[in-house]
Amino acid sequence: MRKLFPLLISLIFLAQLYALNISRDWMIYSEDGAVKLKGDVPCTVKMALKKAKLISDPYFGVQNEDSQWVEDKVWIYERKFFLHKEKGKRYFLKIGGIAPRGEVYLNDNIIAKIEGMFAQPLLEITDLLKDENDLKIRIIPEKDRVKAIACQMSYGWDFAPRIIPIGVWRDIEIIKSGKALLKNPFLKLTKLEGDKALLDLSVDYNSSISGKGKLVLYIEGLNFKGKFKLEKDVDVMKGEGKIAFTFSLPQLRLWYPKGFGEQNLYKVSLHLFIGDSQSSEVSFTWGARTLEWERNPSSKEIYGWIAKVNGVRVYCKGANWVPADSLFDLSYEKYERLVKLASQAGINMFRIWGGGIMEDDKLYELCDKYGIMLWQEFPLACADYPELSLNAFAQNARDSILRLRNHPSLVLWCGGNEFDPDNRSNKPLIDLLEKLCLTLDGTRPFHRASPYGGDVHDWSVWHGSAPYTSYRQFCIFRSEAGLQAPPIEEDLGKFLSTKGLFPPSNEWQYHLADPNKIARYAQSYGSLNDLTDFLKKAHLSQAITYQFNLDSCLKNIWANSGCLIWQFNDPWPNISWSMVDWFGNPKPSFYWFKNASQPINLVVDYDKIQLKQGEVLNIRVYAVNLTPKSAGCKAIFLIASPKRILKRAIKTHTFKAQTAEQLWEINFQVPLGFNENVIFLIARVEKDGKLITDKIYPIPVTKGMGVRKPLKALAIVSSLGREADEWREIANSLEPLGIKLDVVSADSIPPLEGYDCFIIGESEKIGERLGRRNMERIADLVREGRGLLLDGGWFAYLEGGLKGTPIEELSPVIMKANSLRENQSLKIIINDRENPLIRGLNIEGIVIVGYNEEYPKTDSKVLLSLSNGTPLLVERQVGKGKCLAYTSGLRGGWAGALRMWGSYRVFLARLLAYLAGLGEEVEGIQEENKGLDALPEAKLRVEGKRVGDECFISVENISASLSFFINIRVKNLSLQPLFSDNYFHLLPGEKKTIRFSLPSGKQEIVINDWSSEIARLIL
Repeated sequence: MRKLFPLLISLIFLAQLYALNISRDWMIYSEDGAVKLKGDVPCTVKMALKKAKLISDPYFGVQNEDSQWVEDKVWIYERKFFLHKEKGKRYFLKIGGIAPRGEVYLNDNIIAKIEGMFAQPLLEITDLLKDENDLKIRIIPEKDRVKAIACQMSYGWDFAPRIIPIGVWRDIEIIKSGKALLKNPFLKLTKLEGDKALLDLSVDYNSSISGKGKLVLYIEGLNFKGKFKLEKDVDVMKGEGKIAFTFSLPQLRLWYPKGFGEQNLYKVSLHLFIGDSQSSEVSFTWGARTLEWERNPSSKEIYGWIAKVNGVRVYCKGANWVPADSLFDLSYEKYERLVKLASQAGINMFRIWGGGIMEDDKLYELCDKYGIMLWQEFPLACADYPELSLNAFAQNARDSILRLRNHPSLVLWCGGNEFDPDNRSNKPLIDLLEKLCLTLDGTRPFHRASPYGGDVHDWSVWHGSAPYTSYRQFCIFRSEAGLQAPPIEEDLGKFLSTKGLFPPSNEWQYHLADPNKIARYAQSYGSLNDLTDFLKKAHLSQAITYQFNLDSCLKNIWANSGCLIWQFNDPWPNISWSMVDWFGNPKPSFYWFKNASQPINLVVDYDKIQLKQGEVLNIRVYAVNLTPKSAGCKAIFLIASPKRILKRAIKTHTFKAQTAEQLWEINFQVPLGFNENVIFLIARVEKDGKLITDKIYPIPVTKGMGVRKPLKALAIVSSLGREADEWREIANSLEPLGIKLDVVSADSIPPLEGYDCFIIGESEKIGERLGRRNMERIADLVREGRGLLLDGGWFAYLEGGLKGTPIEELSPVIMKANSLRENQSLKIIINDRENPLIRGLNIEGIVIVGYNEEYPKTDSKVLLSLSNGTPLLVERQVGKGKCLAYTSGLRGGWAGALRMWGSYRVFLARLLAYLAGLGEEVEGIQEENKGLDALPEAKLRVEGKRVGDECFISVENISASLSFFINIRVKNLSLQPLFSDNYFHLLPGEKKTIRFSLPSGKQEIVINDWSSEIARLIL
């Protein structure tokens, strides 16, 4: 009996204060009676229907369309439960979340109308309870996202399907208390002197009486030893009230982000006694840390973007977080897998994107544990919200702030994503959010929106079709940037039909891929002949893009103080910008970002993504140390071909704390006669004889023939802004083909006589700035034998001010106002196959998604058109010269398909040579890009061993050539292990051991490099 007594006391204590679990055995049915099933909560309607196999899997193929009818019905969740009320006790219904709105009935009494999926009301139900009870929740869908206080992504986004949230998506429970119920505790650090802390504690209560009470506070180390107890006499007033006081805590242990110290966490428990009995208890986890956001040097922005935790600067390197499941099937295991992966990748910040949700406690608890800072946005994105109820939105926000404010990982509140927070529709809403965050929290800043006040969403790459070197442009905080890539091949086959896998079908597009754009980035590294080719090169293009993005930010530390990849995870099986797919498996970009985010690193900056024989690559190498301590290390930088080291730089260097310092500036010229098709830049750091970082950058080397005699062209734009930068990138790509393209502002035109041809860019007010005299001179030169290219369409001609000018007289097309046509997806058609400008180039099949609807003049000739018959490239003979008009936009934008075409720069070079009247020489402009297709096969010696669950694979390069993109996977394992490294490289003679864990039982391991399968092992 003695042994059972403590257990008995515990059971009695638990019986007095408990939360009744009513999660199981609900009836879910449509109000019209057409559909009825059993289910457990939390569970959205579509999730319940899927589990019951009453709808086809909305994640496979295009089957999501089969269940769109769900959003057209009103749904009922109903559960009966028994409860014997105890005398003197109070009972509360706690609703974790109803989406998007609902009415709550208990025993046919309406007890609440809830607006918004983030409202979490606590409803007293004491007087309504019987022994047998009927709880009913009526869910009313909202089909318009800007009217819904809900996950905005769920209404259809560029990475998420339309599965609008309907149902009871978070827990519902019944809480029992005595006369007074505690709620909304808040503990904050107000002063720190050494290890002694001054803390402010507050907790709200709801009491049915007024009287004396005692509050007992317990603070106990959650992941370390340490206990603290404090008792406080309190006065409790009838109704709603607050208890607040200040106290000191000795030997405080601080919470730090990963890499800067321990993630010390406390469990805090509050017990309220009225008389001799405990009336209520509430507990939460908490971490102590100081926080400020410091202004970037020389910045004039309204916000500081340097995070300082416990007085130490923390460079924010991480990714954007989106909801982990579109059906809101959000298990702890899914969250833990993703957060653990992020921690292993060196991520120390997630931006919880405003198109998503006010995230679950599980995510915050895990980020507290793993040291990942969280930037939480409210559920507003890419719209104006004039019809949202301010009161309802405020209640949703209030409940979220009160729920999340104790977490040390939360470092920033933000109004939302990509909207104007200061316009008439949104300002009252954002002002209200800012006030709520200040009054209910006040320990972390509020930013009105993103981007706003200094952070940027940089979509020059991908949406702007620019090469990844576009990330070299400076920014204070790059909070979005990304590139699409498919998941690994095994996972792709889990949600696409066999016939839809390759070539990419409409199923790819339904799962929100842009296969053409993926292909244009991927083909920089070689041909795309089959699915394996396509995936390998798409994976590489994403990996190198994410590595270069982070490098480009880190070289400017602390002028730049953050880089967040778009995006980390996925809400459903799709083809997106994510580093980790919906199944939880990392893409190669995950491992390349992991290497780039190492705290002591070499950052490599260079200016070209492709090279030619004899061309110069400008390289700068920086020593970066993100830690608060300096470190002596060996920096190693190599320029290598597949078979030899072309240049080597080695230096023993003190990597100074929290700085980036340039080590080398190298202008490397590709040797004439170089025939290995690719060079590799390799950056390594050794500390105490151990390799701690190892990064590689492949740059294809093309072979080509340009013009025999240098050709000079002039591109004229309105001003030297972004448009000029894009033309300069084009100019750089043309130099290896013998063409010098100068880019100038219309305000400062050099003597025109020195140029063989001209380009007038699609620029605002280009006609006004160019001036009639310059236009007349260009027209005269064209008639004398020079060439002119008009880039753009009605915007350039009419809005640009060229209507009724000498330039319009030259134009081969009739200018039509307001003729922009977008989202058309039209293929390019060749009209003149024998023209030397086009002959031999495979341009057909490229899809352009926007154009200007214009008409050729009667004396003009259409060289290229679109599949709907609209002219794309039109020529007109003007005297001895030519004028060509391209009715899309050569430098990118919605015509960016052409820019990412593999023969794009050959086409441009030919275009300018054609305008310059070089005749037969035009067709001789050629280029060959084998990329990595010609990479020699390497020989690797592979050995493996297993000790329990721990596995070790040793890979040694025993060949005379570099082995690239070596990767390990476990065959037939749905969730791949987290490898210590993957998609890595080895120089001849080098060896690396990879560590990972496996579940019990024999597993087949497959090892590949870029060129072939290397080995298979059974472990």
